[in-house]
Amino acid sequence: MGALIDGGPAVVVNNCVWDNPSPAMGDALGLTLYFGTRGEVQVWHNTLVDNGGGTGEAIQISDLTAEIADVRNNLIVGHATAIVVTAESAITLDHNLFWENTADFSAGVMPGPNDVHGDPRLFDRAGGDFHILPGSAALDAGENLGVAVDFEGQARPQRGGVDIGADECRAISHTEVVDHLLGVLEVTGFDLELIDDNADDTVDTADVVNLVNQGL
Repeated sequence: MGALIDGGPAVVVNNCVWDNPSPAMGDALGLTLYFGTRGEVQVWHNTLVDNGGGTGEAIQISDLTAEIADVRNNLIVGHATAIVVTAESAITLDHNLFWENTADFSAGVMPGPNDVHGDPRLFDRAGGDFHILPGSAALDAGENLGVAVDFEGQARPQRGGVDIGADECRAISHTEVVDHLLGVLEVTGFDLELIDDNADDTVDTADVVNLVNQGL
């Protein structure tokens, strides 16, 4: 996938780009900004994964004479070089997450002060499902840029901070967790009456809370 920015300003936000093998511009690419002439290009909250099968580039910025390319809150996984910038281009980088790239930057490019290196814990990287899971290094690690929703229209933020990438991991309540676990137990044939701690003939969150408080 490539994006031609000729004129600006332009915003590239909340996209998932993955598994692009096309070598039309050299290495396979996730996103290309080139031959821009004016305005700021904002590349925010994108998830770029395995473009070129580990031999390509996630973001290439070439001959961009815009005021600046603002590249923040992007999740970049599995490339030969994550971000490639020519000497003629101006770029601001911050709060991007890098994982399993051979190199994160081309020569001369300085990392952002709040960039992150860590496992994003993608739900199904091979299958193209790039939701992030609890424990992801992307959780709450982004900068609030005023992007109110993620790629599915889900509100940002869900917790104390915004998540890096196109997906905002949904905050799950304790009640939802308990209800799910009780459902699993019921499906497996477990006798739920055994944990009806308050003896109200209903197995619910209150019972689990009581048991936890008792240290059981």
